[in-house]
Amino acid sequence: MMSIIVLLLGIIVYLLYTNSKLNGEVRRLRNGQEKFITPDGEGHPVNHELRQMVREGEEIKAIKKARQTFGLSLVEGKQYVDRLKQD
Repeated sequence: MMSIIVLLLGIIVYLLYTNSKLNGEVRRLRNGQEKFITPDGEGHPVNHELRQMVREGEEIKAIKKARQTFGLSLVEGKQYVDRLKQD
């Protein structure tokens, strides 16, 4: 009986972990649509704010803002800000 309870708890933990991971991926995919360049060539409205942060030496804050806005991982956020610096 106890082994069944432990097994069920393990399954529940696994399902919660998988659900959390999938929610992050869905959020990233939804927000990814917003990263496309707009017709005026400016891109997402937050890009101006991110570029300003980089100019002011606040690259870490810019990465954090990009991650929050687009649902990016740390590496993806850094790459995104690096691409903005190159533009």
